[in-house]
Amino acid sequence: MTTRENLISLILAGHSDRAIHRLTGTNRKTVARIRVLLELAPTRKPRVPDSVIEDKLKAGESMSTVMRTCGVSQKRVREIRDRLGIPSHRPGPKPETISEIFYRRAVPTDDGHLIWPSTDYHLRARADGVEESVSAARWAFQQQHGRTPVGHVTAGCGTPRCVRPDHVEDQQMRNQYAAIFG
Repeated sequence: MTTRENLISLILAGHSDRAIHRLTGTNRKTVARIRVLLELAPTRKPRVPDSVIEDKLKAGESMSTVMRTCGVSQKRVREIRDRLGIPSHRPGPKPETISEIFYRRAVPTDDGHLIWPSTDYHLRARADGVEESVSAARWAFQQQHGRTPVGHVTAGCGTPRCVRPDHVEDQQMRNQYAAIFG
């Protein structure tokens, strides 16, 4: 159990009622009563200047981050944000392009292949409110050959699930190879 002397030493050391409550478990009202008996004013954190909050908002920090790092209320941050004309922060990852998704997900191998890690070959991206969806193999073919593939796209190298752009081929290419090589 916390003794009165311990509480007094913490108060005189400049700890807030909340900090003393966290350290000792003593009720904050009890700490406040001892503070009154000692004729000491409650400790308050210094007010964070508006300029600090403005700088954080201008730097693109979210409202919750500014509230947490500055120790200020949501109301205060919102008022400053509104005064500056800064729109509310939209959390979440930035939209990725099909190319970024492809190269993030495809796994390179030591022998020069790009293996698609799952059986779901579809790449999906959203840009300007429009969703785009294409299979990884078809996208790789279009990047390599500059045209839309005809028929089913497969790995010409023979490695299952390989989507390396220069390894994929469409039906038209397979027909040409069959005509040439028999």
